[in-house]
Amino acid sequence: MKKIVATTCILAASLYGATADSQIKALEDRLNELQSQNALIIEELGKLKEEKEITGTESFTGMGVAASKVYRSESALSVGGYGEMNYVNKTGSDPVTDLYRFIPYIGYKFSDSIIMNTELEWEHGGKESEGGYVIVEFSYLDFLLHKNANVRVGHILVPMGNVNLRHEPPLYLGVNRPDTEKYVIPSTWHHNGLLVFGEIVEGLSYQAGIIESLNANSMVGENIREGRLSARNKNANQASIVARIDYNDAAKGLNVGFSVLNGTLNHDDNATLEDAAVGITMYDLHLTYKSGGVDLKALYAKADIDDEALIGYEGSEGYYVSVGYDIMPLINAGAKAELLPFVRYEVFDEVITAADDEKTNTTVGFNYKPVSNVVIKADYMITEQSGKDDVKAVELGLGYLF
Repeated sequence: MKKIVATTCILAASLYGATADSQIKALEDRLNELQSQNALIIEELGKLKEEKEITGTESFTGMGVAASKVYRSESALSVGGYGEMNYVNKTGSDPVTDLYRFIPYIGYKFSDSIIMNTELEWEHGGKESEGGYVIVEFSYLDFLLHKNANVRVGHILVPMGNVNLRHEPPLYLGVNRPDTEKYVIPSTWHHNGLLVFGEIVEGLSYQAGIIESLNANSMVGENIREGRLSARNKNANQASIVARIDYNDAAKGLNVGFSVLNGTLNHDDNATLEDAAVGITMYDLHLTYKSGGVDLKALYAKADIDDEALIGYEGSEGYYVSVGYDIMPLINAGAKAELLPFVRYEVFDEVITAADDEKTNTTVGFNYKPVSNVVIKADYMITEQSGKDDVKAVELGLGYLF
């Protein structure tokens, strides 16, 4: 009997020891698993932080960073935007302070292949009596079918130039946008239309489609910029074809491309304009390069109008080059902030007539970015025009995107 009891005790002890060993082993395995998961979480948080810091380089179909947010969002609903406030003291004018723009972007993914993107724009405080307004700057649906061919339909940004697609304040040098991309390419330019877009081969992309034409009635005796339409056009009687090709080398920070538009101008029940069927052709060559502290942008654009006698001018033309260099590494090698002194030289004709209306803008200043999405700007601009006194302007600006 004693032997049986002793044997039972030995067996129980052995079983208990084996159970304890297995429990300890299971705990060790679980601890190792948790440590691995923790390491992955830390790695992912690091990636998210890095993505937030480098967001200034991200773009979809050449659009601005905040405007592209919905395409990289993990959630169905996406909210982004940008804003800017300026001070301008110009020769012959009173100084002006202006809450120039506040822009929310709202995007929604109905699925991975059907995406809505909308920009709402408040300019100059949005109060109409003081020159402000509120508009829908774009609102469209993307149908992402294949990397080589996708469809965008709705109220869209016209795919021309450097600024019209990428006009958020931290993305360009200077307090205000170049005048060539205001009076030749009438940025920000947005019309109802349809685009097909995609990648031809890696690094080479295209956009092509049909949009409502500029309005001739508003342009007569004025300039091309006055011909822009709102999202509602009650006389959508003419259209234009637009196309754009870009070569982008992200590793080198280089983008170079060409855009062209051709069509017949719209008219508001104007028999003369209807009979004349005034045509317009516009094209641009554009380049951006950002690498090694260098920020370079250049553009040449021209617009030709068929009937000079009817419109009052034959078109518009201009070019500019802006170049800045980040000197912050020379001041503080470890700083993530950027300080870019820059110079921009620009020659343009708001309207081309027999008279010499050509203007030259020379601008020097700096962009300071304490973080990539916030910019503080200051510049000094001289505008020269034959037969007129120089116009000088001191400009200060504050901008951000999110």
